[in-house]
Amino acid sequence: MFDFLNKPLLTEKATKLIEKKQYTFEVNSPLTKKQIQKIFEQFYSTKIEWVKIQRSPKKKHSKPKKKAIIKFSKQVFLNEINFSKMSSRFPQKKRTK
Repeated sequence: MFDFLNKPLLTEKATKLIEKKQYTFEVNSPLTKKQIQKIFEQFYSTKIEWVKIQRSPKKKHSKPKKKAIIKFSKQVFLNEINFSKMSSRFPQKKRTK
C-alpha cells in the first residue's frame, strides 16, 4: 500500500501546515495528483480536498524529489495516520557520538 510513499516530512513549514489540515509527504515521481488523492481517500476513509505537488530541482549527484501536500477535509492527527505499517520502509539511522 505504501510503495508510493517515501516518508512524511516534518519540517518547520510542514508543522505549520498541520494546523491548516495539510500534511506533507515525499512521494515517488510517477504518481499524479489524482492517484495520490485516491489512495489516501481509500486508506483513511476521509475526503481529501486537494493535493499539491512540488518537485525539487535535479542536482548534480542526486535524484529530483517530489513532495505532495495533502489537505484533508477534517482534522486528522499524525497519531491517527498509522506510520507503523511504513516502519520497514524507513529504517532508523543510528546516531554516533
